[in-house]
Amino acid sequence: GDNHLHINLLPNASQKDEAQQVYDEMVEQILKWQGTVSAEHGIGKLKKKYFAKMVGPEGLSDLKKIKDCLGPDNRLGAGNIL
Repeated sequence: GDNHLHINLLPNASQKDEAQQVYDEMVEQILKWQGTVSAEHGIGKLKKKYFAKMVGPEGLSDLKKIKDCLGPDNRLGAGNIL
């Protein structure tokens, strides 16, 4: 392994909002430490809101350009982050 944590909170229905707040706070701290919100498993749909914070607007733009070059007809992950 790469010695990194995989954090998944599994709240019951009454704890969902509190768990989301805790997770958001963890992400903010992780990004301050220049960590990432995802690694070898990709971002996924649940963490995509954190991806833009992680890579910034310039990073998103660069990644979109790469995706457009590799799949100009938008078949690669259509409807996903980029």
